[in-house]
Amino acid sequence: MDLKSLIKSIKETQQMANRNTEELPDATKVGMISAVKSAQYELKGLLVKYGNKLLENSRAVFVSGDSEKAKQFAALPEKEGESITVDASLLYRRIADVMEPSLAASTQRALKQDHIVLAVSVLREVGQELDLVDMLMPKIPEYPLLPTYDALVSFVRSMVRNTLSDNLNVLYVQKQMIDGGTAQLYSKPTTNVVVLNATPEEIPALARVFTLGYSEVNVDDGEESTVDSEYVSKKLQSSKPKKK
Repeated sequence: MDLKSLIKSIKETQQMANRNTEELPDATKVGMISAVKSAQYELKGLLVKYGNKLLENSRAVFVSGDSEKAKQFAALPEKEGESITVDASLLYRRIADVMEPSLAASTQRALKQDHIVLAVSVLREVGQELDLVDMLMPKIPEYPLLPTYDALVSFVRSMVRNTLSDNLNVLYVQKQMIDGGTAQLYSKPTTNVVVLNATPEEIPALARVFTLGYSEVNVDDGEESTVDSEYVSKKLQSSKPKKK
């Protein structure tokens, strides 16, 4: 089944899967409930196939430089339905967001074992979402002061990468791409993905997600450039495609 046919089947099946059966007369309710459950089951299978199609045809642009310009760069093609945006720091910020309130309330923002317990709880949640049966958990030899939120995110990033390399974030970025594509039922033949906030060290591993390869764009061009469609087009044309 090609992508357009798959999307058509998803839309049709969604209509039945989301059918409200509460107000139906008893004579037809039982049969309709059965049809809805069947559609919901079928929809799960269709969405798995759709996600696989997105992966098969995926190509990435890793955007670095000024964070605001990078966001604007990603937003333009996504708004036109031409791309999907993922954030390579989202996993680490998700963990940091749970740790931050307790850390902010502590003396001198000193990291403690309780904060690591919070991090582990989030990692377990993520593992369940990604259907991971088992996963190594971090061990911290020392507990540094983390004076800012950004310092906390950096610490979490190092902690997770030191324990799991980039393997967990590869799966998390892949899930972001599929979720983002599914939300808009992305229909382009090539799944164009803009990746924000990836460090140079992470790019080789994260690039494995994207079957058709990747390129890199830096928006720190030393100019007060307006990030518009022309700017994005020129940057993309000047970037050299790379094999993963």
